Amino acid sequence: MLGSNSCTLVRPVSSTQMPKYAYGTRGRTPDIPANAALVLTVELLRVYPAVDRQKLSVDQRLSLGEKKRVRGNQLYSWKDYSTAIEVYSRALHILDPQSGSFTEAPEKLQEFLDCRIKCYNNMCICQMFLGHHEAAIKSANEVLNVQPDNWKALSRLGKALGESGDLKKAIEILKRCEKVNTNDKKFQSQNQALMQTYIKKSVKESEKEKKMYKKMFGLEKTATPKEEKKSTSVFAPSWKWALGGVSMALVAVGVTAAFKYFQH
Repeated sequence: MLGSNSCTLVRPVSSTQMPKYAYGTRGRTPDIPANAALVLTVELLRVYPAVDRQKLSVDQRLSLGEKKRVRGNQLYSWKDYSTAIEVYSRALHILDPQSGSFTEAPEKLQEFLDCRIKCYNNMCICQMFLGHHEAAIKSANEVLNVQPDNWKALSRLGKALGESGDLKKAIEILKRCEKVNTNDKKFQSQNQALMQTYIKKSVKESEKEKKMYKKMFGLEKTATPKEEKKSTSVFAPSWKWALGGVSMALVAVGVTAAFKYFQH
């Protein structure tokens, strides 16, 4: 365990862990079944001083950052996206090229950047799964600032933009991504389907906006007198029949009254 102060031996501490914080639905063959709650007993033996990255060599920082990245990937495979993001962030902190000197090993800078790109790309996916689209856009752009044609970052940026409502920009990025990655047929098909979805959505929203603006400025088409007359003419036959029926009833009453009069 990491800490900033020294510590003496302490007594064991027990804790019951829910399945999702242990082995979850996977379990562990052959001794731990799926969805099992575990009782863990932890004994703190010693505390090491916190790692000062300024004092680490370039190789040590690269090794530690890579371990964090691999751990983040494992958490991602378990769908623990929040913790994965936290671990990727730690890896990026350790691999920050602004802290530390590369005068002794300038060739290691590319390895630093490659590991950082992987962390940002993977963190971007986790952020999208959690619905943190603004954060995902930022992560994708961190990659593209270093590698403008990184197709994974372009693809994820396009989707994050689309989900956040910037459809026009999303379509532009996805078109750009399509030109960069031309060999992967499966990706091309998925990219095309996503683009078509955003294009249809964009057209629908554009039509809705046009109607709204027409209504706001009084430009919406209104019915002409002829159209109004035509629309009401559908009911004319029923009125004619009603009037005809009333007239016949009045005639019948008149005839009956005259007949009675002449009888007297």
